Amino acid sequence: MVAVLLELGVPQGQVVSRWKGGEGILREALGRVKAASFTGYLKISLSKEGDRSEALLSFASGAPTFCLNVFQPYGMEEIWFLGDRATEYMFADAAQPEAVITLHGDVNLRDFEQLFPKARIKKLEAPRRPMPPAEIRQEKLRGEQGGGQRGADLLGSSATEDADRKKVDQQAKGVYDLILQYHKMRSNVTSGGTCERCGGPVDLLGYCPKCAPGEGEPPEVLIPRMDPRFTFDSFVVGSGSRFAEAAARAVAADPGYLYNPLFIHGRTGLGKTHLLQSIGHLLKGIDASLSVTYLPLESLDEEYLQSIGNRYEGPRQELEQTGLLLIDDLQYLSGKDRVQEELLKVINKLVPTGIQIVITADRAPREIPALLERLTSRVESGLVVDIGPLDHPSRLAILQRLASDAELEIPDDVMAFVAERCPDNVRQLEGGMNRVLAFASLMRSEITLDIAREVLGTEKAVPHVRKARLEEHRSYVVEESRPELTYELMAAKLDEGYRGLVFSRSNPNSVREKIPGRKAEIYWLTEHESKKVKTVPPSLEKIVMLSEEHMRLDGPSIVVLDDLHYLISNATFEGVVRFLRAMVDTVSERQAIFVVSISPESLRLQERSIIERELESVRP
Repeated sequence: MVAVLLELGVPQGQVVSRWKGGEGILREALGRVKAASFTGYLKISLSKEGDRSEALLSFASGAPTFCLNVFQPYGMEEIWFLGDRATEYMFADAAQPEAVITLHGDVNLRDFEQLFPKARIKKLEAPRRPMPPAEIRQEKLRGEQGGGQRGADLLGSSATEDADRKKVDQQAKGVYDLILQYHKMRSNVTSGGTCERCGGPVDLLGYCPKCAPGEGEPPEVLIPRMDPRFTFDSFVVGSGSRFAEAAARAVAADPGYLYNPLFIHGRTGLGKTHLLQSIGHLLKGIDASLSVTYLPLESLDEEYLQSIGNRYEGPRQELEQTGLLLIDDLQYLSGKDRVQEELLKVINKLVPTGIQIVITADRAPREIPALLERLTSRVESGLVVDIGPLDHPSRLAILQRLASDAELEIPDDVMAFVAERCPDNVRQLEGGMNRVLAFASLMRSEITLDIAREVLGTEKAVPHVRKARLEEHRSYVVEESRPELTYELMAAKLDEGYRGLVFSRSNPNSVREKIPGRKAEIYWLTEHESKKVKTVPPSLEKIVMLSEEHMRLDGPSIVVLDDLHYLISNATFEGVVRFLRAMVDTVSERQAIFVVSISPESLRLQERSIIERELESVRP
């Protein structure tokens, strides 16, 4: 089993603050969380004299919800503590000067809470009499008598209590989601590089525990570093990625002149970030003095993004002085006009001087909602390439490389089965193999085809659209990079005699191509008026009014909104949630269906969770 499980699997989110351990530090952090009505989690990590422990305390609107604490004595198996007992040891760990405390936002741990119901907290208070560290250690070692569980027994007790194999399977998946394939990551988790200040090791976010801000020090804006594993040598080339990989290599061979900017787009998990960082690693390897700026827009907080839009502050000047600019996930600037304006100025300054710019996004430039026309034209002036879906040989090659890197012997028939069952992207492939490895490890079994079938199922994966069935009086959110499934579902309902109403960021002619031979009323979501097509500004009230008028007519109807993020970028998220609730209430009383399409990559985790609570989720 692993050393510290939580370190390897819980979503990172946005690191908001860091503290070194000490008396009273945790109380101060909890006070800040409560005052800010914070949603996220605190993580307390402690490594001392060979022992390792880690605690996780989750919050919802400032209120603590659940706590996990994992303790691994030197040379022994880890012990888990859940709920109130976990909080007692959390306070003890945080008081030690060797501890590191981090506060993480933009992340929702609801799934983990459901997985470990015994981790829910009844009360949260610091112990009245702090115990010496030696006594704490002895008490933890007596964990089984004090509410603790060995990692390998975490599943067995549930199976005995519930006699429910499905729950065992779910927990096997969940526990391994926490440890994120320890077999593979044990050799990579600390390979983030060295600290520029002290020379010590840093994690993949570039964070050095030795140089963490102390009490009262403001946290620095941290930009994640490039992953050292993302190189051209480790990229698996397939039929869908051959052109993009060739373009990336060409740019790395002749930066600044051949294709500038280079724009790579495709669905999540297909290798865009891998190619982007491969260019950076190759050029940095050729010239160690080269200044490489890597901007993963998804991971940057709002304050930093807005500072780019301030012409008098540092970030824009720093961008203009770089030797290579790598921008990941451009779609996250959707609706941020001021930031886009300043980024356009940076691009216009760098390109003529021969500074290479590489950009990625989940869709082509003109398909990104609320992207300035001038910025769109500028990035299209270089080369735009896309990465297509993974074919079966590519998926198999990726799994073989993962097994080789992790020094694991996985039977060929198991890898072939996982490749068949997980066709969408690299992350799905890794996740599928992770679950197989987890189940085999936790059950102390060999990795066999029977195990893989038990974990991933025996039926061949089929397109979700064949299974999804929309019902009247209900509202749905389809999570996809492009509204392909949304229009397939709509077309099926139109064929059943439904009337259709569409609100789209795309030109109505483009929408009609997605539902050929079928009739629907289509409104173009734009602030520009047109005499040829129906238009509507991004007004929530106007959309509700038009929808209600449509649903009042005789017969069943389906209303489709194919880009919710455009409305969010033009209003407030809270306003859009109220809009969704109004639509849900209206649809529930009518012979109607409401379908919203949104790219999951365009939302923060908390926002995505809120929308999934309001609407029924459908995934491709």
